[in-house]
Amino acid sequence: VVRRLARGASLGPNYSSHSLRAGLATSAFAQGVSEQEIQRHGRWKDRLSLDRYIRPVAFASRPNIVAAFR
Repeated sequence: VVRRLARGASLGPNYSSHSLRAGLATSAFAQGVSEQEIQRHGRWKDRLSLDRYIRPVAFASRPNIVAAFR
């Protein structure tokens, strides 16, 4: 669904449901939410899995959704 909608919005083929998870993790991390809280909220079982989703450069200038943690 995410991939289809991203293509329809001319965003390109490189989006998936994992993009949403990465956006949440990256935004929360950038706003100072603890790694443990991000891991719990995203249901990542270990820290190495979470590390693959935090992409500070990719989302640095986009609106964040850290409010989901509050």
